[in-house]
Formats: sequence, structure tokens, C-alpha cells
Amino acid sequence: MTYPIQKKYLTDENGKKTAVQIDIKTFDKLVEELDELHCALGYEEAKAENAADIKKGNYTTIEDLIAKKKIRKSSNKKAVK
Repeated sequence: MTYPIQKKYLTDENGKKTAVQIDIKTFDKLVEELDELHCALGYEEAKAENAADIKKGNYTTIEDLIAKKKIRKSSNKKAVK
């Protein structure tokens, strides 16, 4: 995060910090960045888990999936007629 976070601390009766208050815009940015981080980590984990299969050529490209979907759609239309 490259921008400063404006925060307010909430304290108990002894002055001990118990919570932090931030504006909704900052909160939304934090949630978005956290989501992006989880996606990136998930991608890296999946890539590592499937490295051997990828090396062997055991994978399907996005182009193959799109082509299969188009074939399936056209065959479904023929079956309905």
C-alpha cells in the first residue's frame, strides 16, 4: 500500500488501545488489495502443484476450452432442433 492510512484508535477506560477506526474508502482498498494478494498466492500455489503436469504437456489451454465450449454449444443447438 503506497498511501498513508488515516486511522483513529479507540481506547478503553484505562487508555489501552482496543480498536482502530478507518474510513470506508481505505477499508475498501485494503479489502481489494487483500483479495488480490490471495489470488496471486493461489495462482503461485496452483502453478507449483501442477508444474510436473505442465512440464509433461498435460494441460488444457484457454483456447482449447473456448473451442470445446463453442463445439458443445453448436451440438446442443442441433440436438434441440
